[in-house]
Amino acid sequence: MSTINSNQGVPSVASKSTTLAAFYIAGGLREIIPIYPLYAIMFGANGVSAFELSLLFVVWAIVGLITEVPSGAWADRYSRKWIVVASGVFKAAGFLTWYLWQDFPGYALGFIFWGFGSSLRSGAFEALLHDLLKQWDDTQSFTKHYGRISALATLSAMSGEILGGILIIYGYDFVLLVSMAIPLLASIPFVVWIKETPKDALIAEKNYLLHLKEGIGESFQNKSIRFILATTTFLVVAHGVVDEYVSPIMYEKGFSLSMIAFLAVPMFLAEAAGEYLADEFDYLEFDHLLTLMILGSACLIPIFIGTGLLIPTLFTLYFFLFGLASTILASKLQDKISTDSRATVTSVVGFGDSLGAIIWFLVIGVAAEITSISTAVSFFTVLIIAACVIGLWFRRRLQI
Repeated sequence: MSTINSNQGVPSVASKSTTLAAFYIAGGLREIIPIYPLYAIMFGANGVSAFELSLLFVVWAIVGLITEVPSGAWADRYSRKWIVVASGVFKAAGFLTWYLWQDFPGYALGFIFWGFGSSLRSGAFEALLHDLLKQWDDTQSFTKHYGRISALATLSAMSGEILGGILIIYGYDFVLLVSMAIPLLASIPFVVWIKETPKDALIAEKNYLLHLKEGIGESFQNKSIRFILATTTFLVVAHGVVDEYVSPIMYEKGFSLSMIAFLAVPMFLAEAAGEYLADEFDYLEFDHLLTLMILGSACLIPIFIGTGLLIPTLFTLYFFLFGLASTILASKLQDKISTDSRATVTSVVGFGDSLGAIIWFLVIGVAAEITSISTAVSFFTVLIIAACVIGLWFRRRLQI
């Protein structure tokens, strides 16, 4: 079948190595963000209450809800490479906004920029990696590379945590400026080294709305993808939701700002280990993944009564199990997609992630106003366990 720019041919082994290096470098460097362990506490220092903190996270999630699927269709119709690059620019703009406007409206606007940047990247990054591997008939290595890139990103986020603990002596403003520069630097390898696969002529001729319709249709007609969508919406999203409350909980338990950053190190190492090992456990089925999520959630039930080093220990176990399960699930999603609207389908699942985040952030926010953040998170994990049990029942009933 004819292709646009088909004279480019199959890339060389050298270009494959360079391409993968760009994914690893960009995927890792992007997450060395020193404001990560500090921004929730920074918000509180500038008058943001526990409930308002959850509202900010809801704003973040709503942006993803609105833009996730359309941005996936953009990536299918146009350039996945440049959409990934643009995502870094919007993320940097979010941190710049926090630097310039430090109150609730300013933080909300920053989350809007950051949320839009995350939506642009979501779907496009995974789909582009899968398509480039397909050039070399090497899609079977997707789990390995995606898991290792995710692990590297997690280790980089850990480095950002440590860097935040060091740079905070210069104040929040300086940390924000450094955080703003990182996503821009991370975009450089993509600009220089990534060369997209030429689109098939028939695919290139499809308009935006056709990609959107095709991707949404496959997401709801394929029962395996429907199950992954539901699992992501209510379960996998728990991983990201809890992550946003780790620093406030540690602060609530009496740890200093610098100590919070350093105690986060084993949590990141554990999550990275789970992501890195995903390729070794790629044979696990949906039942196994839900069981892992139940075990991980159970680790956080004692958080509300725990003290001292028990708190980071429980979080460490949680992030290992969820890191492993969520990475395998992301790989299974790519295996199940059969159309050329890969980024759109992936973004539909990302839409579910944003929807679930809104629900859970509001649940935790209301509970935190009544009790405390640590008690609210413990209550939240009980709900996640219940949702996992329901998921196990549906999986067996529907024979997925």
